[in-house]
Amino acid sequence: MRTQVDVSNHTLLTVSPYVLLNFGAPWCGLCRMVEPIMQRLATEWNGSLQLVPIDVDQNFLLAYRFQVKSLPTLILCKDGIEVERLSYFPVLRM
Repeated sequence: MRTQVDVSNHTLLTVSPYVLLNFGAPWCGLCRMVEPIMQRLATEWNGSLQLVPIDVDQNFLLAYRFQVKSLPTLILCKDGIEVERLSYFPVLRM
């Protein structure tokens, strides 16, 4: 399930046990390459993982709050708390 998060609805971080925040932008080529992988993960986790794409151009305050410094940045939250972060992809293998 894809849900857009912004500053007004950031409580979505607690609706599933695991929430994967996918910070990206339409102009980011690597972000577009990661998207099918994220969709596959969400399907494989079947309801246990909520995939949340966040466009940093439209949600810069949320990106600032999570201290996003590069794109794409993936943040895994468990019960609303950040537990893991990936923000640099030197080699992407499919």
